[in-house]
Amino acid sequence: MRVAEFHDADDALEHLLLSAEKGQSEQIIDQLIEEGLARDVLRRLAASAGGLLLFQSMRVGTSYAEVVRMTVDEVRKTPLSSGG
Repeated sequence: MRVAEFHDADDALEHLLLSAEKGQSEQIIDQLIEEGLARDVLRRLAASAGGLLLFQSMRVGTSYAEVVRMTVDEVRKTPLSSGG
C-alpha cells in the first residue's frame, strides 16, 4: 500500500523525516524499499547528517569523530517506533 507519492529521493527523504516525527516511519521505509529509493534516501541522509555534524563540531570546538560518537550514543538511546 502506497502511503505517499514521491517525486524524487529528496521528496522521499522529507516524507521519511516527517513520518519519523510522528512515529510512523515503518510504512514509508517499506515503500522506499519497494520503489527502490532507499539507497538514494540513505545517501542524502548521510550527506546531510555529515554536514550538520561537521558544523556542530566546528561550533563546539571538538573533533568531528567525537561529535559523531556523541550523536550515535544519543541515537542508541532513542527508542524505535513500531510504526503507525
